Parts: sequence; structure tokens; C-alpha cells
Amino acid sequence: MAHDAHQTAPGGEIRRHRVGEGLILTLDHPPANAITMELIAQLDAALQAAAADQGLRFILLIGAGRGFSAGMDPQIFGTVAGAAALGRVARRIEEFPKPVIAALHGTCLGAGLELAMACHWRIASDETQVGLPEIHLGLVPGSGGSQRLPRLVGGRHALRLALTGAPIPAAEALAIGLVDEVSDGNLMDDALDWACRRPGPNPTAARQGALAELYGPSGALAETRARLAGQRLPAPGRLVDCIEAAGLLPFEAGLALESTVFADLAASEEAAGLKAAWLAERRAARVPAEITAAGQPRITSLGLWEPREGATEMIVRALGSGLAVHIAAADRDGLVAVLNRVAARQDALLAEGGLTQAARDADWSRLTAATGSEILASADLILAAPDAPETIPQARRVLLGGLPKGQSGVALTLPDQPGGPAELALGGHADPALAALALALARRLGARTVFTRAGGPVLARLRRALGQAIAALEQAGTPRARITAALAAFGLGTGARVSLPAMPAGAEPILRACLVALAAEGARMVGEGVVRRPLEVDAIALHAGLFPRWEGGPLAWADRLGLMVFRADLWSRAERLPALYTSPPILDQLIAEGRNFGSLNGRL
Repeated sequence: MAHDAHQTAPGGEIRRHRVGEGLILTLDHPPANAITMELIAQLDAALQAAAADQGLRFILLIGAGRGFSAGMDPQIFGTVAGAAALGRVARRIEEFPKPVIAALHGTCLGAGLELAMACHWRIASDETQVGLPEIHLGLVPGSGGSQRLPRLVGGRHALRLALTGAPIPAAEALAIGLVDEVSDGNLMDDALDWACRRPGPNPTAARQGALAELYGPSGALAETRARLAGQRLPAPGRLVDCIEAAGLLPFEAGLALESTVFADLAASEEAAGLKAAWLAERRAARVPAEITAAGQPRITSLGLWEPREGATEMIVRALGSGLAVHIAAADRDGLVAVLNRVAARQDALLAEGGLTQAARDADWSRLTAATGSEILASADLILAAPDAPETIPQARRVLLGGLPKGQSGVALTLPDQPGGPAELALGGHADPALAALALALARRLGARTVFTRAGGPVLARLRRALGQAIAALEQAGTPRARITAALAAFGLGTGARVSLPAMPAGAEPILRACLVALAAEGARMVGEGVVRRPLEVDAIALHAGLFPRWEGGPLAWADRLGLMVFRADLWSRAERLPALYTSPPILDQLIAEGRNFGSLNGRL
């Protein structure tokens, strides 16, 4: 669907367009039709006006632009007021005396899908993706989604869709009953034709669904609860309760339970942390305007000057992505050492089944190596240490690793595991075109890029601070096994795992020593200008699996702890370990101004 040329109000608007005996209501809030309080109020008003129109036969609800709706606007996402307001409008749609048809295209997620499920019928274009991602933010659907979904698709599919939070394509949605028809032509024409053929309202609340499959010792509920045993987060278990209620309780009672569960979870620390994580990762991924203006270059070949041992995984991944890789070194011994490390890593992947012999042969056909820097002349991008020869072309040369303080240029730190964070550091007078090339490489290797400045890498500094805190605990007499158990139970260094061991007795002092060390180092980097905003520190820690998602990152954790408490904790430790626990000046400044780290992240 294309946008009209008119200006849209900041909170979006509901555009009304009469077509014969039908009324088209268009959600219009660029770029993704995020649902705001303004949009909800306008939709409610439009429905009330339509109810009084005696000549109206049907309503068609559609989204402007690239999709129906990507969900609730971040300003009200996870709020009881927002969920309740949308729930009231959803109920008004469901009870509307004439058919209400949702025409879906692009993305239809979260609150957008809750709105669509309240309509009487749903028709989707063949490229539509639908889903309920609330579980990833520690919540359940809050506007009736947990009660309507099982009535449409049955209990087993409802549990799968709601607990994974992953979107599904229109064809699958049709197969399980979430949509009623898929259009492979003009969605508007097909939706209007569908609307004219419908016999009348078909409220979701009145449907029975395949809910019997939930119950019994081998039913979907028992299977799911067994699988969730030991789950660290509360939302999955509470979501199962809500879906169970869809089969046991009258519709209104099920809505009341969902509302209570949503309010409980919305007030939880886990939901606050997951929302902070979502916002940090989302905003940290935004590409600076000057790099966007440089375009999206295509990279087909990579050059490396004397790559160290830590670069082996990156070389293997670059070859696996189809890049031609040119390796150069000053002498033959150094070159042979690099090639032996690459071969050993590929041997390990072959043994694990992560690489076939045919793929390995193809990788080696794209790998060239030579002494001297001449071989690097044809590479699209060259990664090299600061002491690399001046003969390496400067216009295509990026520092491999962090950018030293005070140095200009571009540096790239690539992750040591797939999906980890790539830190793209931009110093003074950084060339946007070169930075765009470095970004293209990081994306080619599957890394999530966070933009930083000189003085990092951020992840290396965080890991060093954690290591120093652990060493200090050991020197004070705490056994390494106790430290490891405490960190594992909290989720430090466990990545995205949510099934964690129980918290051992006496873990609190161990955790506090490590967490305040991480947060203090993050605060120092904010104060030094190594990152633009605290959210970059949090996003890097989360991407790397260093910090559990439900805690939001080191600086989000410090905000929830309270900066006065955080500083007092640092003061109590600083005399013994000043390098690790001295309070950063930016912390004193924020406390004096009555602000927190989140206030430095700017608007959502």
C-alpha cells in the first residue's frame, strides 16, 4: 500500500474513505503504523460514528505504507493504559453489528495482530508476516490476544506461536486458520470483493476453536509446562495460564485474567530489563547519517596484513561467506603460521559436521597468501594493525581491533562468535566511504554492528573489568567454584539462555562485586566518549552474551539499582581497589543533576 502525499499527524491518524456501502479505515502512522494513543482514540471515534450510519454494510480496516502495523508504539508499549485502551477498541470491533474485515500486508505484529484478530474476517497479501512477539519483552499480549488466538488456531498452534514469538508467513497463517484468505493480486480489490460476499459479523469471541487438544496428560498444556520447567523468566508460564483460560473460562473472564497477568508482568524487573535491551539494540543498530550517505558498497574480497591468532575464526567465516581472502605477511614463517591456524580450525569444523569437504575446497580456492603487501592491492577492504607498512592503500585500510585514544580513522572489531557484536569505531576525520565498507564486511559476516569511538573496544574493556573483579574475589578468599556458580545463576556470560541453575546461597556479595565493576567500566567509557550513549555499552554486552537480556545491560541495571546506591557501593570498595571501583566523574554529575544513564540516550 502506498502513502498519499499528505502530511500525517505526529501520533498518526485514521483516514476514512467511503466506497459505496463500505467504509475503509486506514491506519496511517509512518513508517510502520505503530499504534499510539492518538490512533486508538481516532479508531474508536470512527467506529462509533460508523455504528450510527444506517447505509453502511461493512468496514474494511487496512494499513497505509509498507505494512498493516508493526505493533504498539515504544512510548506506550508495555503500559497497562495502552493495552487497556487497545483492548476496549478491539472489543468494540468484535461487537460491531456489521462485518469488519482486516486487510493485512507487510508486517502485522503484536498489537497490530491483536487488532486484526478482533475483526470478523482477515484477508492477507501473500507477503504478509504475522506474529505476537511480546514474549521476547517479558510480556503476554495485553489486548485480548491470548484469548482470541487459541479460538482461531487451536490450543497447540496458539502455544507455539505465542511462546516462540516468531512471525509466520501468510500461507501458514491461512493453513492454521489465523487468516481467512490470501491474496496474490491487488489486496484492496480482493478485500472489497471479500467484504461484499460476507454474510455478516463473525466475532472471534464466539468461536470455539480446537481447545480440547490442550488438556489431558499428553495434551499441549502438559507438554509445554514440562518443557518450561526451570525457566528463568515468568512470562512463558503465565502465558500458558492465559491460553489455558481460553479453554476453561468465559471470554470476558479470560480477558480479565489476561489483563491481570499483563499488569503483573509489566511491573516486573524482567520486563523492564527486556524492554531496555530491545530499545538499546534497536537504537544501537541505527547507521550514522554520514555513513548512510556514503551508500551501500558491495564487498567481494578482503585483505589482511599479518592477522593474529584471534583473527582465525573471522578468516574462516569470511571464506565461508564467499569472500575472496588475501593474506599477506612480512615473512614466510608468519604466513605459514596463519595458514596452519586456518587449516586447523577447518579440520575441527569438518569433524563437528559444520563444514563439508566440498565447501572447504571451495574456501581454499578463494584463499591466496604471499609475503609482502602487493597481494593486498586488489582487495576491496584491508584489515591491518597500526604498525602495518605504509605501502598498504590507506583509502581501503581499516584498523583491526580498537581505535587508540586520540587517533583518527576507522577501526573494526569483529566478534569471536557468530551473531556477536562488531564494533565499528570512528575517530576524528573518519572517511564515511571507508566506514561503509567496514559495515558491509561486518554484515557479510553476520555480525550486529554497534558504532563506537576511539578508546575501545568496549567489549574487551568490559571483559577485563569482570575478570579483575573475579580475580579480586579470589584473592579475598572466595573459591572460584562459588564465583562461577553465582555468575551462572544470574546469567552473566550465558548468552540468551533462560534455563539457569538455582541461585546458590551467599551469591549476592559475589554478584554485586562483579556487576558494579561492569557498570563502573561502562560509565567510564560513556564519560570518556568511547561511546555516544550508554545504550551502546548495553547493546554490546547483550549482543556478546556477557549480560542477560532480562537485565537490560550493565548501565540499565545500574539505573534500576539507583545511582545513589551504585555510587555508595563503589565508594565502599574504592579504597581497596581504586582502579576498578573509583566512581567515574559522570556518575557524580548525573546524581547532582537528578538524572540517570537512560537520560543520556535521548528520545526513543
